[in-house]
Amino acid sequence: MLCSFRNYFYKKYTLIKEGKYLSKVDKNKYVLVIDDDITALDLVSFLFEKRGYNVRRTPSGFEAIELVKKECPDLILVDLRMPGLNGVQTVTRIRNLEDSKMPIIAFTAVDDSDLHNEAIEAGCNEVIVKPCPSKRLIRVIESYLN
Repeated sequence: MLCSFRNYFYKKYTLIKEGKYLSKVDKNKYVLVIDDDITALDLVSFLFEKRGYNVRRTPSGFEAIELVKKECPDLILVDLRMPGLNGVQTVTRIRNLEDSKMPIIAFTAVDDSDLHNEAIEAGCNEVIVKPCPSKRLIRVIESYLN
């Protein structure tokens, strides 16, 4: 019994490591991740790429707006505290674009209800506070994409 249990988890781990153990996702879904923290940008991008999503990333709100104009992502994940154009300002400008109906999720380390309300008023569909378990982040993102 113990051997079969170990084999099961070894096989599952190997499949995850090789990127073969993915939930059913539409590989054509495009997620734009906006965060000035390069480590967070790398981790979140890696997480979504492993799930089979096409991911574009940028540390700049200005660059994100240009990407949205050209490419129309299926979902945007944005940090709220960034230098230059912050997340709330970025979301406001994206929502003012024509055809900007894609879900926008704020992903921030700031646990401040006033800032969260401001993000929702700007056009975010939801606010998630960092750090959060990757399973929760995936569940929220997939609920908007599926």
